[in-house]
Amino acid sequence: QVTLQGQARRIYWSTAPLTGWKVVLSVPETVIFAPVRSLALRMGTLTAIAALFMAGLVWLVAQRVTRPVRRLTKVTGDVASGVYGAAGDLLKISKRSDELGQLARGFEKMVAEVSARESSLRDAEERLKQSELYFRSLIESTSDIVTILTPDGTVKYVSPALRRILKVDESELIGHSIFSCILPADQDQLKDALNTTLERWGASARSEEHTSELQSHHD
Repeated sequence: QVTLQGQARRIYWSTAPLTGWKVVLSVPETVIFAPVRSLALRMGTLTAIAALFMAGLVWLVAQRVTRPVRRLTKVTGDVASGVYGAAGDLLKISKRSDELGQLARGFEKMVAEVSARESSLRDAEERLKQSELYFRSLIESTSDIVTILTPDGTVKYVSPALRRILKVDESELIGHSIFSCILPADQDQLKDALNTTLERWGASARSEEHTSELQSHHD
């Protein structure tokens, strides 16, 4: 390796067998290493292209996986807030054949069942409310005195007929034991009647007792 006129060169020589002459070959290093530099440049370019391709591929795969997951997460939050219509946003995901599609289809089915049950409960609650209003109207307009008692005989409710018939305000009886208004001789009979109604749902019993305190109010 020598430098001639500021240029790095490679010197190669050999002796001719027949004449004994020396054959010298001077080649610039730029010529020798040009193919190597060209190959390195091509390899670097291919490596950069491959890296960009892999990055784009990873981004596409990540978008395909994470975008449905983000959408599913958002829909889950909306459904938890009571917005059941948000489950319709999973239609595209539910058409997929992978695990995310199975998850979306299962979630849609669950939301449909919960929505149907909640709608049924609202309807039942509305019917119960209407029924309660209807029977309360009947109770409050009837001429019979209607009371609701706890198992121990405490008065929880008494109809307005008490005030109309016996001239006694409901507040004087609510929260007190019904037995305080019954003559001692009739209290056991009333207890037996109450126990009969407590034995099973919907049971009824007929009983007649004489009042003491309420009669005194009436007088």
